[in-house]
Amino acid sequence: MKNYGYYAPDTEVTKMFVAYEQSPHYQYYYCGPKSGPTAILGLNKDYVLEGNLWQPIPDDVKVFTNLLDDMSSTVFRIGQTLRGYKLYSSEGILLGVWYAIFSATPVIYMQGENRIAVYGPPTDLYRRDERNLFLSPR
Repeated sequence: MKNYGYYAPDTEVTKMFVAYEQSPHYQYYYCGPKSGPTAILGLNKDYVLEGNLWQPIPDDVKVFTNLLDDMSSTVFRIGQTLRGYKLYSSEGILLGVWYAIFSATPVIYMQGENRIAVYGPPTDLYRRDERNLFLSPR
């Protein structure tokens, strides 16, 4: 497990995303559809993100804002809330931030000194939650 990182909920990260704030220390990515991303990742610029799951978000406030608005609308529709998290290496080094619904848990895997893979939620995450919303008794 030494190559696996961990995450922790963080209210300041949640506030940062709600306020559409981007840290200059992070490169931002989204996964899932652009019309309603399933997660947004801010990765420390000292690290290289491996894999092709994530799409880079240009350093453009309007694009970032639109992605967050679309994500919020989709999540609201299925009765969920978005939360912010900090991502850490197994040694406790802050790697970045994560914004998603509670059930969208990241898997953080260090592939080398400065290379990281972050496995995000399935692309049908919202459809699963939407089905559960209508199937579960209230």
